[in-house]
Amino acid sequence: MNEIVHGVDRRDPSVPALVWAADEAVRRGLPLRLAVAVPRSTTGCVTTWAVT
Repeated sequence: MNEIVHGVDRRDPSVPALVWAADEAVRRGLPLRLAVAVPRSTTGCVTTWAVT
């Protein structure tokens, strides 16, 4: 395994799972990649952001 991948959303119940994923990544010495799904834009604009 080369990384820990975790899906996130804006709901509060997802926070403990995010904390677990971060702790697991630290424990294993692996990078943590966060994935988020966003609704399709109705304006045709594309939004891109990254966390480093």
